[in-house]
Amino acid sequence: MKMLLTIAWRNVWRNRTRSLVVMVALVLGLWAGNFMMGYAFGMYDQRLANALEYELAHAQIHHPDFRVEQQPELLIPESRARLQALQDKSGVRGVSGRLVANAMITASRGVGGVQVMGVDPEAEAGVSRIPASVDTGTFLSEDKKHRIVLGHALAKKLRLNLGSKVVLKFQNAAGDFVDTRFKVGGIYRSPNSTFDERMVYVRQTELAPLVLGGIQNNAGLHEIAVLLDDPGEAMAFAEGENRQYPDSVTEDWKTLSPELDLMIESTDQYFTIFLGIIMLAVAFGVINTMLMAVLDRVREIGVLMALGMNRMKVFVLVVLETVFLMLAAAPVGLLLAWGTLTWFGQHGLDLGSLSDAYAMYGLDPVVYPHLDGSYYLRNLVLLLITALVSALFPAWTALRLDPVEAIRKI
Repeated sequence: MKMLLTIAWRNVWRNRTRSLVVMVALVLGLWAGNFMMGYAFGMYDQRLANALEYELAHAQIHHPDFRVEQQPELLIPESRARLQALQDKSGVRGVSGRLVANAMITASRGVGGVQVMGVDPEAEAGVSRIPASVDTGTFLSEDKKHRIVLGHALAKKLRLNLGSKVVLKFQNAAGDFVDTRFKVGGIYRSPNSTFDERMVYVRQTELAPLVLGGIQNNAGLHEIAVLLDDPGEAMAFAEGENRQYPDSVTEDWKTLSPELDLMIESTDQYFTIFLGIIMLAVAFGVINTMLMAVLDRVREIGVLMALGMNRMKVFVLVVLETVFLMLAAAPVGLLLAWGTLTWFGQHGLDLGSLSDAYAMYGLDPVVYPHLDGSYYLRNLVLLLITALVSALFPAWTALRLDPVEAIRKI
């Protein structure tokens, strides 16, 4: 076996150019696979964090029919008592009660459809990053009445500035259409331009008499957003609340946004396919290289077989050459992938030129890629399997050689 190892190692370097080309292909394949997986995990984690911090929170409570019908009279039963109970509940970091109205917003230079959120500014800051994302004006200041806060995308679409006047028109719980005027008091910017164009915020105390039309003394709520100390407890929290309050519906973020859950669950499948494509390209390179190595040494292999080397040893010799190529390249590829992912994970990968496209999907233009250690090992094993499978055809070609005919070849 020692002799086979020595011969295989020397054969790898007999044609340095050819071997180095294959090694570079293996290094790039391993680096590309790991880096793209790290980039995807960073992007998906960022999308999830943005969705939870700006849009969903960890769980939401509604009337059982509200999310389907969106009618203003569909209030959470005993919503104020429920809100107070949640504020005192262990494991709950923040709670915000909201009124929700689908409205038309009209400005001097345009019109659009929006969802109006009537919030308590202080409570909303405890579950959402929207109040902290206001970069023009303020988020529903106490000393200014009839103010509305809207996103940059909507402000740009309707050509609105701080102090611009808008009219909101919506249907209240009594079935009447209500028009009311607001001044733009703040403009926020979230990572999701679609969200920015759709969501506007006003004070709950100002929206309640307009939307509820006097029912429940204007004290009801359409939605309660809950932020937990441990996001992993969202499903258990929702199940417990549904058991305790069967006349309302509590949903965790996975139920509220199944596309996010699907995106996370399918990540491994997507990138297994992606890696498979990379490894297929690597396999063709290895097959081509090893086949050329065998055909270049037909006479030499014939001499070895004539001197007593059996066919199994010839087979093992070709496979060992492939393994040596892979083992020489793999550490470099893994180190390169780890180094680039570590650097970009700390400093971020800035894709500012694609910021508008990313914002449509709720992503920041700066991505911080990362990859767990188990994926490095998994991809290394996948590369090893690819190399070994790729060696089978060249090794089989060597086995088919007839020693006498091989020796006669020049």
